[in-house]
Amino acid sequence: MAPAEDGMIPFGPQVPPRHKGEPSPQLLLNPRFGCAFGVSLETDRVGVACMDCAGGHVTRHFPIAGDGIGTVLDRIDETFPAPLSQTQVTRADVLDVGFAIAGHRMKNGRYNPPDPLVHWSDVDLAQCVSERFGLPCGPATPPTPRRSAR
Repeated sequence: MAPAEDGMIPFGPQVPPRHKGEPSPQLLLNPRFGCAFGVSLETDRVGVACMDCAGGHVTRHFPIAGDGIGTVLDRIDETFPAPLSQTQVTRADVLDVGFAIAGHRMKNGRYNPPDPLVHWSDVDLAQCVSERFGLPCGPATPPTPRRSAR
């Protein structure tokens, strides 16, 4: 495959035609073009996924037990380097963060989470996560790390 400098959709090897005609080049997705993080905040754990542009992904989980918002965000940040290393991309290659929390989204953009996460109910997730990690954030439900990364 072509190196990352060739962009998001490089040409692959030519494919022989099944019928008459010239071979056609394949279009490939370059997994090293960039990636997205997906974060899933559940009542007892957090899942973090790093998904590359070709759909490959690496997931990590860690337990939480009523941890404060700052503590959870710090632990998420500490979790980011391992999947980045495994997918061979850098922090600068991260395009955005999808963030999902257990519970229901209300009209004001806030969430009504289950009791173990009630301290998250007054948080504007998109703004908080975007400011904390310096990346665009899209809140999502239901909370699965891979879905959040999409």
